Amino acid sequence: MLFRSLSAGTLSLADSYTGGASVTDNGGGSYTLSGWTDDADAQDAIAALQVTVAAGFDGEITGSISVTTAEDNTPEGTVPASGSEPDETDNTYTDTTPFSVMVTNTDPSGGGEATLTVQEADLRDNPTDSDFNDSSISFTASGDDLTLAFNTDNISLSGLDDSASLTWETDTLSVGNLLGKVDGVHVLTLSLSTYTVAAGSTETITVTATLDENFPHENDVNVDELTISGITIEGTDIDGGSVTATVSVKVIDDTPSIE
Repeated sequence: MLFRSLSAGTLSLADSYTGGASVTDNGGGSYTLSGWTDDADAQDAIAALQVTVAAGFDGEITGSISVTTAEDNTPEGTVPASGSEPDETDNTYTDTTPFSVMVTNTDPSGGGEATLTVQEADLRDNPTDSDFNDSSISFTASGDDLTLAFNTDNISLSGLDDSASLTWETDTLSVGNLLGKVDGVHVLTLSLSTYTVAAGSTETITVTATLDENFPHENDVNVDELTISGITIEGTDIDGGSVTATVSVKVIDDTPSIE
């Protein structure tokens, strides 16, 4: 049996096959299946054939299968009952059938929302420490690795003092982490436990907000928290597939209490 012009991928026998047949790669998309022990083994081998494509392949695989059969030879000079010629060595027949298979690379999935809350009072009680809060979001990669990154294009902010401004930049020391700065002072860090999800796998990602300094809050006795929303985690792969999660952070003001 000969597979001709397989347009993509490689042909092989599944690991579950235990018969005597094998597949030979002839190059150029051509393969030969041979070596089965009997008709039943040949049927098992055909059923065990599989085409493997590279991760992320999306499209049509085409090819053709050629099967050549020959009648059993008869002894020289003997006329078989069919009345055909005595020597059957050149009585062969080849049947060729085209085939095609569509392979669709699925899009990555998952995402969701992480809501994080940090307390400025913890900085007051432990001046040498930071306060942090984390949450989990799951992402599933398709046939390609999924790369995760923060996006700040649509961030909104409420509760910040009117005279202050919050800017964002990527941490140059911890690749992927997001740094929030108020008038140049580093006040907040957003980080992920990993920034890559391997092809075909699902990862539960830990999103962490770390408060390093107090924010200048809005000068209003009725406002005791600052809210940052619209932060997104974007997962993208090489085929253009994407998935998005959102992150919001609440910063609770260090409001003095009266006892």
